[in-house]
Amino acid sequence: MPIGAPIETAASVLCEVGGLPASAVPPDVPSATVVLNAIERFAAIAFEVPDSPEADGFLFQYGAFSTIADGAFLVDVLRQFDVVDDDGDHECYVQVHCEYRFPPDEELTAARGESWWFADGPEPFADWFARVRADPVWAWLDGRDPMAFAVTQEAV
Repeated sequence: MPIGAPIETAASVLCEVGGLPASAVPPDVPSATVVLNAIERFAAIAFEVPDSPEADGFLFQYGAFSTIADGAFLVDVLRQFDVVDDDGDHECYVQVHCEYRFPPDEELTAARGESWWFADGPEPFADWFARVRADPVWAWLDGRDPMAFAVTQEAV
């Protein structure tokens, strides 16, 4: 495995390098600019991942997903790490979410987006992230107050 920070520390590393709270409600929710700058800094940090395809990647997603009980509109940038056992076999993924939750909104209901990037892929992170920053969702959300913001980490 390459040298890097332990995956178990990823959420706290994101909060530390980005100056982000682990969770917040208005009026303490960080702006999109602060969050996107934090994610860009977080992307530059190496973690202990296996030397395998798609072991370290990012997903940018937004929408009103049927799995969300309160019907919230989510905007989530997550970093996903592959975790392997002692034999090198896939064990699980660890995902670090940086997520805004907005109240249900008829105008946003149809909006949905998803874009993956992986460290071993052909596209530089900077190019992919420039598209994330330019996504229309940020303009749609300008002036809307989120219900909450959170940085979480889970094994899936």
